[in-house]
Amino acid sequence: MKTCMNYRWMIWLILLSGCQSEVVQQAAPVRPVKYLTLSSGQISETATFTGITQSDQEATLSFKVGGVIENVVVKDGQRVLKGQLIAALDDEDYSLQVEQAKVQVKQAETSLNVARSTYARVERLYENNSVSLSEFEQAKGNFEASTAQLEAAQKQLEAAQNQVRYTQLRAPFTGLVSSLGVEAGELVGAGSPVGILSSEGQPEVTFGVAGSYVGLIKAGQKVTISLSILPDQVFDGEITEVAFSQGNAATYPARARFLKPIAAIRPGLSAEIQFPLTLQTGNAQPLLIPAKAVRENAEGKRFVFQLKGTGDTLTVSETPVELGMLSAAGFVLKSGLAEGDRIVTAGLNALLDGMSVTLLP
Repeated sequence: MKTCMNYRWMIWLILLSGCQSEVVQQAAPVRPVKYLTLSSGQISETATFTGITQSDQEATLSFKVGGVIENVVVKDGQRVLKGQLIAALDDEDYSLQVEQAKVQVKQAETSLNVARSTYARVERLYENNSVSLSEFEQAKGNFEASTAQLEAAQKQLEAAQNQVRYTQLRAPFTGLVSSLGVEAGELVGAGSPVGILSSEGQPEVTFGVAGSYVGLIKAGQKVTISLSILPDQVFDGEITEVAFSQGNAATYPARARFLKPIAAIRPGLSAEIQFPLTLQTGNAQPLLIPAKAVRENAEGKRFVFQLKGTGDTLTVSETPVELGMLSAAGFVLKSGLAEGDRIVTAGLNALLDGMSVTLLP
């Protein structure tokens, strides 16, 4: 009976040791991974920004003086010529100021005539030693003061006449009136917006460029423009302006013009600007790393799994990298790797530093 029990015990130990051996062998598997050999190349992609259409020349219409609107002679959306009357204020008060200025000019002219005659008479007497030097200088001073007073009165008259002219709002250039929001009888202040005048010339699109792209575009660069109201049409365009600074905006203001505009393009339409980008680093093309190959550690620093060794079985090394701009082709590598290095591109979640791997074709 004991012999039978011992025999069963020995069989159980043999089976147990076999299972333990199998567990040990499975504890350190050699994982297959996909990889990429780094090589230089261009980043070519299409950048897209949204913008708003506007005329190449646009002005906010307003009176230079305040007053009550007497009449509005155009309608919203009407085409006007340069110099054409748009609206007018009641100019009665300003006309009174002109009349008062004319009276002051007349009085100044009379005073000047008297001072001129007196000066001429005293000057002749002084030459004959019939009056003193002080009398001569007084007459001369009165003449000069009267001359200055006339000049000041004439300038006041000119300013009053300008005020009358400013009661008429005229088109600064030929275009279309829009956003006309005033009517006769309304009181408006000097500089208060009355409407907008847009030229009928070359339409443009204004948009903002992110800082990572602003150095890659320039005036004269060709673009394509699409409009939300014309989804089936794409227009050729050209960058006309890129601001040097952001100012208070979050992006850099830029403009693009339509090369072949159509009548349907009006100010205020939603537009998309697309243009190709090609990035190079110095005189050499950059090394590109796919975004899926990049990981971050607990400290927020980026790294990749670099393949080390030769042969069929290799090891992975957690290698820190410094990355630049992200494009559709991947990150631009600044430092950490060199051309010809191999990195893992798939299966990263299951990898640890120093783990053995095999390469998938």
